[in-house]
Formats: sequence, C-alpha cells, structure tokens
Amino acid sequence: MKRLFTLALCFSAAVAMFFGCDSKAKLAEDITGTWSAAPVKLTNNEQGYSSITETYIFERDSTAASGTVLISSMISLQKSAPANAAPTAPFMMSAAARATIQGSWMAVDDDDIAVQLNPQSLNIEVDPTMVQLTMNPMTGQTSPSADTISASMLDYVKATIAQDLNVHYAQFTKIDDIDFKQKGAVMEFEVGKTDYSLMRQSPAIK
Repeated sequence: MKRLFTLALCFSAAVAMFFGCDSKAKLAEDITGTWSAAPVKLTNNEQGYSSITETYIFERDSTAASGTVLISSMISLQKSAPANAAPTAPFMMSAAARATIQGSWMAVDDDDIAVQLNPQSLNIEVDPTMVQLTMNPMTGQTSPSADTISASMLDYVKATIAQDLNVHYAQFTKIDDIDFKQKGAVMEFEVGKTDYSLMRQSPAIK
C-alpha cells in the first residue's frame, strides 16, 4: 500500500512537471516575435517631461522556454533649465533620441517571464537636428540649427536620457500576468505597477 502511494505521488509530480514545462513552452512560443507599444510617460517632474515608444523583439533559444530580448525605443524630451541656471543658459530644451538595450528572458510559469537586461548594452543616439533650445523665454527666440548645438549640449541630452532609461529598465526584472488577446495580435502584461499593451508586428522567423 505504501509503495502504491509512493508511486502515485511520483506519477502526480511527473504529470505536474510535464504540464508545467508544456505551459512554459507555450508562453515562449507565443511571446516570440516583434511587438510595438504605444507612447508612454517616461518622466514627468518640475524640470520637464519625456515619453518613450518601445519595440520589443523576443527571440527564442532553439526549443527552450527562454531566449534573448532587444528593446528599441524612440524618446521625446522636453526639459527646462534649472532655477539657478545662468541668464544665458537655455530656458527650455526639446530633443529626440533613439535607444536600444539587450538582455535575456526565461519563462517561469504560464504567464510570467524573468528578464535580465544588460545596462552595459544601452546605446543612445541623439538626433542633433531634433534638439531645439529656447534661448529667450520672453521672445521665444529659438536655436533650431544643428550647427549651433554644441557637443557638450548633446552629451548633456544623452546623459539625461541615459539616467531616465536606467531607472526605467531597472524595473524590468519580471514581466507579470502576460495575456494574449485578439488571436495573439495583442499582448498585455505588467511590469511593477505599470500596465503595458503591445501589438504584434511580426512572428519569429522559424
């Protein structure tokens, strides 16, 4: 009798393991591909506002329930000069940039994945033609020409965006409650307390 009970427990554990692995594999299959998100707030404080539009590319390692992820983004930034800035400092700045970051992911159950992004892989490119400085807040005089944007200003923009993105992506350690809708065309999930909704752009190349 004891032997039968032990065999039953082993069988139940094997069944649970099989279906657990199967559900992870199904999630890995469903998530693989290219997904785009609508613009969302990146920062919003007394010094300015920024938004981010992201595209996620999930690739699967062979038949395993894990793989790599590449997140590319478009960032729009509007920032005011600090209150203690010199009178000749820009009063307001707007800029646009592109960024990418890479990492890995692993399915942990049927609707969650663990994510590990590599902060060293973060790459930011600021478009100098999209950097505009309001030099005189009284007249609205701007400096839209890329020729007038100094290298130090571009470095400042890049450093500002890098700081915001590092804070943003530090939250991406786990993607929770993944749910596919509209026959797999839409993927919804949570990162921390933030809800995301992504549209499928293309499936993975098999």
